[in-house]
Amino acid sequence: MKMFGNKSIASILYRVFLTMSILLMLVTIYRVTNMLVGEDLQYSEDGKYIVQKFSDGLVYTEPDNYNELRKRGLFNIGYLSLYLFIVSLIFKSVSAESVFSRKVITILRIFAIVNFVPFLYALIYNITTWRESWFFEDVLYSNLAFVLAGLSTLIITAVFKKGLKVQRENDLTI
Repeated sequence: MKMFGNKSIASILYRVFLTMSILLMLVTIYRVTNMLVGEDLQYSEDGKYIVQKFSDGLVYTEPDNYNELRKRGLFNIGYLSLYLFIVSLIFKSVSAESVFSRKVITILRIFAIVNFVPFLYALIYNITTWRESWFFEDVLYSNLAFVLAGLSTLIITAVFKKGLKVQRENDLTI
């Protein structure tokens, strides 16, 4: 089986990542709807903990942290859905016959920017809720993979730009 083009590994991966993205978006919509209706929480018997209902079990949390936990959880699920959707667009673009195109370069740039979002979110969040030694613990260590993926994507984008330039030059020669 070929790597790029129609009926390739890239076209199969496009469908897989698109399906995962749609499923996560449906979960996000479900969670937001439950949150707005208020059906996702109730107090335990002793009134101390809030019980958050999921499809696979229960999560106990302190009432003071619950709203923050809920917002961060929705952000994470929504972000992952967007992330997988952009990955599916990359595979869709490279499954075309011409791998080097402006569309692929644009999607790769968007993907690089999206990879820096968790780092920026954690940085802003930790600056607004100031704690000692927050930078290395929360911002750098937990988001290092995203930063490296973003930098790697920028390098791959530069390679695709160069490939597009070479392809256009070759198309002009006889």
